[in-house]
Amino acid sequence: MQRNSRPWDDIAGALRRLRGVWGVTLVTAVVCVCYVLIALGAEEWDPMRFVLLGSYFAEGDPHGEWGYDGQYSYQIALDPLEGWRYTDNPAYRYQRVLYPLLARWAALGQPGWIPCTLILVNLVSIGLCAYAAGRILTWYGVSAWYALPCGLYAGLLIALRLDTNEPLSCALILLGMWFYVQERSWLGAAMLMLAVFAKETALLAVGAFLAAYVLGKKWRQVGRLLLVNGVPFIAYRLLLYRWFGSVGLASGGAATTSFSLIPFGGLMAPGSDDVNLLLGRLLIMGPLAVVPSLAAVILGARELWRRRWHPLAFMLLGNALLMIVLPYSTYRELSGATRLSIGLVHSMVLYGGWRRSGRVLNYSLLWILSLALLAFFVHI
Repeated sequence: MQRNSRPWDDIAGALRRLRGVWGVTLVTAVVCVCYVLIALGAEEWDPMRFVLLGSYFAEGDPHGEWGYDGQYSYQIALDPLEGWRYTDNPAYRYQRVLYPLLARWAALGQPGWIPCTLILVNLVSIGLCAYAAGRILTWYGVSAWYALPCGLYAGLLIALRLDTNEPLSCALILLGMWFYVQERSWLGAAMLMLAVFAKETALLAVGAFLAAYVLGKKWRQVGRLLLVNGVPFIAYRLLLYRWFGSVGLASGGAATTSFSLIPFGGLMAPGSDDVNLLLGRLLIMGPLAVVPSLAAVILGARELWRRRWHPLAFMLLGNALLMIVLPYSTYRELSGATRLSIGLVHSMVLYGGWRRSGRVLNYSLLWILSLALLAFFVHI
């Protein structure tokens, strides 16, 4: 007589069969959901604590708290036409309009739901990062489990905790790359266009594809990319200029500093009057960004020297150079620097898959250890 299986036996069997892309996506989703629940529990289950609304902008209190970047997405989602009145730099914040609009759409226009949908959009986006990266790696013939850093890098979960735009932008870039390897250039170009509307740093990916197409003399793809990305980009920048008197492209909002002409000058600047602060930042950002950026410059330059005109070579080089010239106003915050390094992590992992480099892929797994930083971002 056959013994009746228990429900948890069926679940255990399903988990044993789960592997590859869906396994990576599930692990990423479980970790992210657990982190959200821990952070919400530490904040008395108030999703507004992810927004970090500052009274300086929200209430016009000149002596109030400044809050953090997530508050601008919240204000735009709350009122897309008038939310600019509660931001530090309207054109700069409104260039990242896709994330708050998606959160508003998911909330069905209900203001009270927006703090929750801001979290939800980022949760789904991080899951898409892991899924798309896993698909790309399996396409290149390597294990999808190497995509774990593409979902479980601290920068992504810090962005999740702070309601910022990076997860959505990075997910769209990875989807664009997935369509690229499938030779579906129209869809790839569309994903990149949307990524730019999530965060302007996605222009690095657009530039990488454009450079690869031009040098590879793929003129049809050049035309598609310019049409799909150039026309909406220029039209929206003209709208921002007409609305706010600026096109929005800059190195940051209020209290920003310019990009550094000295390599890693933005990272070194905080140590000018506090050696302990400098050493602390180097201890964290050294393995997370400095060493990988230098390695990425070497790897990317080597591919270009050998005339391998692949978008990943240009993306790797571009993201490394971004980390090298980041301003002090970004490096002074651990959250800002780790969020800006997400592109470096993703491009390095995908580069390792493209070149089938076990060394690059295995070293990339070390980025998962950055999750230890989340202990600083539970209760803020």
